[in-house]
Amino acid sequence: MNPDHIVQVSAHAAGEGGRIGTAYPVAADRLLTAKHVLHPENATGAIDVCWVNLPGDAGAPRSAQIEWQGGDGVDAAILRCAFPPGLELTSYVISRAQPPSGLPWESAGFVRAGASTERRRRPTPLTGEIQPLAHDPRRSGTFELGVDYAAASAEDWQGASGSPVFVGQRILGVVASTERAFQARRLTATATCRLFEDPSFRAAIGYAEAWPRLEQLHGEVVAVLSQSPDAMACLALELSIDPRAVNGGDAALARVVVDGLLEQPLDGVLRRLNMAQRRLFEARALTAARRIWDVARPLMPALREVARVEVSQWPTSGHSLLTLPTATETLAEIILAAADGRPARFRLLGDMPEPELKIPVPPWGGEAAGLSWYEKQWHDQLIDKFVTNPRTKKVAPQDEKIRIAAKRLKLHAEVNKERYYYIVEAKELGEVVGWEALVARLQRHYPDVVFVALRDCAFEDETEVEFHVTELLKRASG
Repeated sequence: MNPDHIVQVSAHAAGEGGRIGTAYPVAADRLLTAKHVLHPENATGAIDVCWVNLPGDAGAPRSAQIEWQGGDGVDAAILRCAFPPGLELTSYVISRAQPPSGLPWESAGFVRAGASTERRRRPTPLTGEIQPLAHDPRRSGTFELGVDYAAASAEDWQGASGSPVFVGQRILGVVASTERAFQARRLTATATCRLFEDPSFRAAIGYAEAWPRLEQLHGEVVAVLSQSPDAMACLALELSIDPRAVNGGDAALARVVVDGLLEQPLDGVLRRLNMAQRRLFEARALTAARRIWDVARPLMPALREVARVEVSQWPTSGHSLLTLPTATETLAEIILAAADGRPARFRLLGDMPEPELKIPVPPWGGEAAGLSWYEKQWHDQLIDKFVTNPRTKKVAPQDEKIRIAAKRLKLHAEVNKERYYYIVEAKELGEVVGWEALVARLQRHYPDVVFVALRDCAFEDETEVEFHVTELLKRASG
């Protein structure tokens, strides 16, 4: 949890009324909060939100509107508002799993007990332990939280409603109310696993398009993992899952393991996959070790998508370069695989992973060769790769060969979900006068090829992802 991301919500009412609560970002320009916070008595409909820990204008109140709210018995809502400039969403996961009993949770909220004035409050840290489940949160929609430091009364908890319930990097729920019968030492939370059952909630946080692919992927990975009891047992150990506590045999255990993997951020799940594969490799269980890579390939793009780094649409004419939020080709392949709804595809080139669908940029021949010569190198490269009939390559006019190559690329994209791409380095092409126009022309000839640009500098988590992918691929290829 990022303390700077905790948001105070103020729902206004006529006169001196109104209600204060808490919210937390869960997608671009979207905040998760409790529904009842937004509907005080005599509500005017005006809602303000404030990032109180951010300096200057970023911490000033801003208007918000209700994007989604739960139905009867579901105390949760999504607010829509313009986020402060430069606010970056971190890589946490909105959990689809049932809250696990006994684990510590943390949050922060604008509780009355921490108020400096009734309308101006500071965020108060909240910690405790998830209580044993007396019912299925998927049906009831709620679960209970023990708190380490109780408020003096239930009224002093007012303002905690809407606080996110974090377990590690996962949001498992949103605080809804206090349990008066427990001397203000227990809170009730709405479970996010219940929220995901509502298609309109998924649409509100940008999951509508991704959801069918995630559901399909879940079944595919379960099927792969069910075929290797050794790989499944090793991953269960990494996730602290006791197979003896899972009823239903290998298929049921595979589902639990995959659920556990999908609850991790990308770097975390790759670390666990890497460690499990290494243990199997050292035990000479080579088939099971390769099965770990078979699990990793479809999981990587799904996890990157869950972390909300998505390609929402492909570039059209006039937008030739698609800039991705990464500096590494490994992450670029994972993001593009997520956009196409396919497993990530790598081959080992030396000691590094090479994206299989990346086409190398032809080398520039210098000013003496000229731009027309260079453009022909791009065309010849694609014709050589995608025009498969030798006679056509030899005798057909260039325009016809270009059309055939473009048609083949279109079939790859539509039928096989294989959208080939170039990674274009502006620095490398900087000496080519007119390269931007060249790329635009190529994009018009080959609309199903993506021309990608990367960020200049890799972040620490990207380096870790690249390391784990390299290790996994090397063992699987050995």
